[in-house]
Amino acid sequence: MCGKAGGDWHPHHVIYAQHLRLEGHPVYDTRNVMRLCVECHASHHNRSKVIPLAKLKDMHFEYAFDKMGVRAYDYLKRLYGGEDDRLDRWLRQTEEEEDGRRNASAAPV
Repeated sequence: MCGKAGGDWHPHHVIYAQHLRLEGHPVYDTRNVMRLCVECHASHHNRSKVIPLAKLKDMHFEYAFDKMGVRAYDYLKRLYGGEDDRLDRWLRQTEEEEDGRRNASAAPV
């Protein structure tokens, strides 16, 4: 996040491990990990300097919406900072997909 090269680093779960466990999802998936220096990781979790949404990769958004559906929107807005148009696009796409599935299951046979 800070651009520092070398040194110690931590894997940061974009969707926090405890949330994944509660929902019965595997904790380890490379689409859900960011490599952060120790200081940036601690700063994000103690809320002194949260990771901006703009630092998330497309795969992070895809993973979040795949695992959480439309709930990923509020989750990511709450835990990450700033704005990113990709978040709104993923929400619209996921809403359309969920509506399509509901309509398909409600259609008479």
